[in-house]
Amino acid sequence: MRVKALSDTILADDEVVEGDPCYVAKGHVAGQGVTLWISKQTKLLRQQRYDFSGPLPTPDLTDDDVKRALESMNREATADAIKAMRGRLEAARATMRLMTGYAVEVHRQIKVDEPLPVSEFRIGAGFKE
Repeated sequence: MRVKALSDTILADDEVVEGDPCYVAKGHVAGQGVTLWISKQTKLLRQQRYDFSGPLPTPDLTDDDVKRALESMNREATADAIKAMRGRLEAARATMRLMTGYAVEVHRQIKVDEPLPVSEFRIGAGFKE
């Protein structure tokens, strides 16, 4: 999550996350509440909370969008497959209209600029080991 994605941002009272004094920023992303705890010492994101209430925004997808999604899953984009995918998307929208609650992510053992081994990458077109 990018901090600049927040709108209506306010700086709240400082709080401590696992012994680390943090700035607390509250705002909204796509109409949903987001709270960020940013370490005063390291300036790294230590914790984030997403508050879900009311309908979550869902994009309207064209048939071309659905076709590309099916193809990305290695599925043939037939008329029946597109219709079935649209049905699943509508069921997901109905569920998302009912969602309330929150999710919290706590970030520990943060490693910055650590080299990634080649084994972390999927070998594909244009990438040679």
